[in-house]
Amino acid sequence: MSTSPTSSPLKSRDRLVATATKLFYANGINATGIDTVIAESGATKGSMYHHFHNKDGLVAAYLRGEADGWHEAATGVDDSSKGAVERVALMFTIPATAIATDSFHGCPFTNAMVERPADPAIAEIVSDYRRVMAAHVAELIGADPEDTVVAQVVVLYDGGVTGAKQTRSAAPVLTASAMAQELVRAWIEGRRG
Repeated sequence: MSTSPTSSPLKSRDRLVATATKLFYANGINATGIDTVIAESGATKGSMYHHFHNKDGLVAAYLRGEADGWHEAATGVDDSSKGAVERVALMFTIPATAIATDSFHGCPFTNAMVERPADPAIAEIVSDYRRVMAAHVAELIGADPEDTVVAQVVVLYDGGVTGAKQTRSAAPVLTASAMAQELVRAWIEGRRG
């Protein structure tokens, strides 16, 4: 008799979140019915409502997962041995790489806010994501998260991703990256002077 752990299939909660992530991101939150998520995940309706109580709970889990995934990707591409300008450029490789796939559908947080602008739970998750992004940018360049330069880099990142969704091209992200690098370079030089 083996005492080693056996590999088990994804638990129903994980299957529901994975399926919702794929469907909500590709098709939209409002266009994706909960019955579709349940059917495609192979979970039961009972387990869906046990884990999430309603679709809003599943939407929140999806967006939190996206926020965690972004942070993991951002820290994963970072190289602390490089200078601030280069580190900012590395952050922009996240959307540039995603755009090269057929599965790119823009920013999941922007998409969610457009679909559900009055949903306070979504607004709170998006706000948390933006705080994490600002803190990450601040760390990359050695600034305070409240510094204007941090907000400017975040706006450039958002604009690049939005432009990429519209054009189905990485060009807007590459342009935004170049602008962010120049902005950070000027900010660093201004602090020295």
